[in-house]
Amino acid sequence: MGSHRKRLSEHPELERRLWLSFQALPFELRPASDVLSDEAVLRLLSWETYFDLTDIAVPTTIDERLDFLLSAGFIASADVTGWHITNMGALLLAKDLDTFPSVERKAPRVVQYDGKSRADDATEQKGVRGYAAAFPGLLSYTVRRVPEVEEFPDGIRRSVPALPQKVLRELIANALIHQDLTVTGTGPMVELFSNRIEVTNPGESLVDALHLIDGQPRSRNEKLAKQMSAMGICDERGSGWDQIANFIEESGLPAPEIENAEGFMRVIVHWDKPLSSLSKDEQLNMIFFHSLVMKSRRDRVTNASLRKRFGIPEKDNAKVSRLIRMGIDEGVIKIYDTSVGAKARSYVPDSAPKR
Repeated sequence: MGSHRKRLSEHPELERRLWLSFQALPFELRPASDVLSDEAVLRLLSWETYFDLTDIAVPTTIDERLDFLLSAGFIASADVTGWHITNMGALLLAKDLDTFPSVERKAPRVVQYDGKSRADDATEQKGVRGYAAAFPGLLSYTVRRVPEVEEFPDGIRRSVPALPQKVLRELIANALIHQDLTVTGTGPMVELFSNRIEVTNPGESLVDALHLIDGQPRSRNEKLAKQMSAMGICDERGSGWDQIANFIEESGLPAPEIENAEGFMRVIVHWDKPLSSLSKDEQLNMIFFHSLVMKSRRDRVTNASLRKRFGIPEKDNAKVSRLIRMGIDEGVIKIYDTSVGAKARSYVPDSAPKR
């Protein structure tokens, strides 16, 4: 490790990854079942969901149905007669994930707490079916548990979810798709608190957490992502974070917190945290996040854009100047063109932020 030799047994996560690197067959295509008959495959999988979500006419014969499932990678031919259901087939189409030991712990869990802490009373719902079959219900269940806030479009008061369905969809779909499927004993989890949502998946992000918006999209599970895109559960071109970022910017919510520790990734979005209460670190996170959003729009941070982002009145322009100076001093943004005057300056993300 680095320039030092260490016993591999002292680093089990590294050892696990090393052994997995010798396996040519990706996790999605490895067998999740014993050898099964035609009838057993169709009995264990919600195969109708695949044809429904892809708008493919349902084949009339068993052989044709199996051919479609085979070409999609949901089943594989056994060495003898019969089939194996693959891990991907089980993950997406299983009628009961507990039937398949290799993926049973990958069922998503939704936990709702009564307050702001994990010490508060909670209710938990664990998924049973595969992701494709269960996703609409999972999303609907989560949406119903997000608190509502009041808005006044055209002067008329309306109650709307603190986070819209499209943002929740992207947060949850990202956790399902980008999880490290080889990590045992844990799966994606959605935690709802009175003031925020936390979405966690096993495995660190393959993209630098500081550049999820402007970085090049990468998928850990390419075959799973392809099939989930074909079934309309996600967008394979990686626009999920753009949608999340745009909503957060336009709604005036604090920037999301992204924890990318060894073994997991967690995204935290607050819906009940006034911008005036943000700490210095949270303000810097918001400045950097805003600069990434502007960069993704082929635009730059300005005094006016930052004032709007923080909801600062024009008469308090000195506050914006202090935020910009703090952002530069802390290395989260930098001046785009130093040759122009202070009033005309714009700012871009620092190429090597200190944070």
